[in-house]
Amino acid sequence: MLPSCKSLKYSVKGQILLIILVLGGSFFSCKKKENEDETQNNIKKKSKLEPVHLRSKNKNNKKKKFDIPVISEKEPNDYPNWAKMLPVGVGAKGFINPPWKSSGPKGIRPDRDVYNFTIPGPGKKILWARLKGIENIDLYLSVYQKLDRIMRQDANGVGEDEIIVNLTLKPGEYYFKLGERWRTMDLKTDLDNPYFLYWKLSEPSLSEEIEPNNRRMQANKITIGKTIKGYLSSGSDYDVFKLPGSDQVFRIDYSPPKGIDSRVSFWTETGLEKEININVKKEKLVLRRFKFKDLVEFLMITPSSKQEYSLTHKYNLKISIEGKMDKMELEPNDTPDNAKQLKKNNGVMKGYLSHSEDVDYFILNLKKDSLLTLEAELGTDTKLKLCIIKNKSKLCKKSSEAGEKARFLHQYLEKGDYYIRLEGIDSWEAEKNYTLKWKSEEYQDGDEKEPNNNRRKANEIKPGTPVRGYLSPEKDTDYYKFSLRGKLNNPPIIKLQLTGGVSVSPILILKDSWGNTVLEDKKGVYTGTRKLKTPIHPRKTYYIVVKDKTGSQTSSKVPYILRLKKEE
Repeated sequence: MLPSCKSLKYSVKGQILLIILVLGGSFFSCKKKENEDETQNNIKKKSKLEPVHLRSKNKNNKKKKFDIPVISEKEPNDYPNWAKMLPVGVGAKGFINPPWKSSGPKGIRPDRDVYNFTIPGPGKKILWARLKGIENIDLYLSVYQKLDRIMRQDANGVGEDEIIVNLTLKPGEYYFKLGERWRTMDLKTDLDNPYFLYWKLSEPSLSEEIEPNNRRMQANKITIGKTIKGYLSSGSDYDVFKLPGSDQVFRIDYSPPKGIDSRVSFWTETGLEKEININVKKEKLVLRRFKFKDLVEFLMITPSSKQEYSLTHKYNLKISIEGKMDKMELEPNDTPDNAKQLKKNNGVMKGYLSHSEDVDYFILNLKKDSLLTLEAELGTDTKLKLCIIKNKSKLCKKSSEAGEKARFLHQYLEKGDYYIRLEGIDSWEAEKNYTLKWKSEEYQDGDEKEPNNNRRKANEIKPGTPVRGYLSPEKDTDYYKFSLRGKLNNPPIIKLQLTGGVSVSPILILKDSWGNTVLEDKKGVYTGTRKLKTPIHPRKTYYIVVKDKTGSQTSSKVPYILRLKKEE
């Protein structure tokens, strides 16, 4: 029995014994602390040698936030009988695991993940599904019913999303199948970054495209007057629509997905090549006065390249009936093959240059050599280009300023068929129509033949045959040429007389074959007549030049008369 602390307190031996007891307790207490520290250190060392995490932390250390719930995959799930069921509105989360060993010829099999889902009745439903991509891995997403693959989406590249939009499915059991696109034996694995699969169902709607509609046999029908919305969900997404077959004139309004270049093309039922193709550069496309019947049956919308697609923005397509309009063009007339006839010797035709690639062709038949006056006007900020084409020959006139006419005045044309081509210059107008006017007159001896604005194109003039010409448009210059026989010791003497014209002050100039001015009459205000008289070198060619003094005045309706006379 140990003595009490109280009895030890009052003796020397007791005090010594008490000190020994106190020190001994401290020693055992410190030893216990050292043992506990050693145990903790051993635990820490052991934890470093034995990892307990099946997957490492996300390298980016960022948690993704999503709006819908997801369930995690459970391997193995490579086949439908191993797959988890996804309730409506619930997505899936999984990883691309290493490939499995296989007894097949390649020795390996890539990881595939399958998820079952159900389309409830009673009617058809529209499926929307999106597979969020994984960096450095090219994924695909398919929809199956039993062993039949309904759709496979593998349009986008490495690290990008795959999306299925507006896929029509009848009630029944289906499953998603996804994984890495097996292009090479170098299969990727990522156990750090998961993919996410989302899906939802909606009721069919006339306002949404219905996939699949990549082929003419799957084409969606169009309801006249109703807007259809759809996605260009990949760079190889094709959306085909069946055009109305009625014998009416239509208007087409198409707005591409925001920021996306796309194409609108038209096809026949069995044609291997598109009949019409229009590039849409991010802006709205409007087609006016379009008649489909007996020409094309299908409209197709596609991205302009593999890089042009959108998973967030939709396009809008609307086809409506145009009202009746007199003397109005009908589209398509964008090539010589479908040019519209301009009848009679004069008339008016109206039409639209409604988009950036819109070109209108007309055909005009001249039964005799003629002088043609042709002008086009739009009356807005649009500049126009007007061309007359025969075989490989082409004459063109442009608007000098926005809103001004493009025109030919008294253009000499030999008899035959001519194409008239009209287009906008870097601009167009979908809501306001242009006006095209034409008038042809039979050519008579002495009529000016435009173009004759330089020496190379100069008209021939003969003594005794008056020439009728016009100073129009502004800065118009008319050249005529002649040569007369005679003797050097008795050179011929000529007289030139210019009369007529309204609101112009013309200059009359005589030039030699070298372009030197021989004589001119440009003095004073034009009183209705200008005259020149001079001897000339026999057998040399001379040129007569007629132009307005200021270059800004014109006389398009009242001609001038130019006479050449040789004095005997």
